[in-house]
Amino acid sequence: MGVWLIGAMSAASAYDLTVTPATQTTGLGSEISIAVTAADLVPGALGGYSFDLSFEGSVLGFDRVVDGFGMGANSFGLSYALSGNTLSFADTSFDDPATLLSLQGPSFTLFTVYFDAVGAGTSFLALSGVTLADAFGNGVDFTSYDGSVTVESVVTPVPEPGTLPLLALGGLALMWVKRKNQRARSKA
Repeated sequence: MGVWLIGAMSAASAYDLTVTPATQTTGLGSEISIAVTAADLVPGALGGYSFDLSFEGSVLGFDRVVDGFGMGANSFGLSYALSGNTLSFADTSFDDPATLLSLQGPSFTLFTVYFDAVGAGTSFLALSGVTLADAFGNGVDFTSYDGSVTVESVVTPVPEPGTLPLLALGGLALMWVKRKNQRARSKA
């Protein structure tokens, strides 16, 4: 996990930490992605974060994480660890506040997580243990918004036989019966 000094909590602004999309539905065997975004960063910037993202392991199988590179060139870099059905994330930037402000803007994507749909059901994607710091290392208030993924069983339709092959098969059957009847009459 990243390490940073956190001063007194700042009540001046509350950042938003959001799982997007908030809800999605997919079929069994599909790959899905969710992004974790930080928003309402004005007037500050995000200087560091640490939190967990939990999911239902019987529904979603973790695949990979792709960094959004919003923490600047001088950061620890995104670190993450999987423990059971929980992913833990952390990153800290050492860029100056002006650089972070120009890089991040009012909102940006921290990272994107990819999962495989391994079982039917609904998996809630819950953020917990959240600690956010502004560009100066001061702790900030936040609001977090969780998400969910519903995986539906894929029903494989049974293909119906085509009309032309059925007609051809029926025609062959009629020809066979007619020929069989003709042979029976000629023997009699």
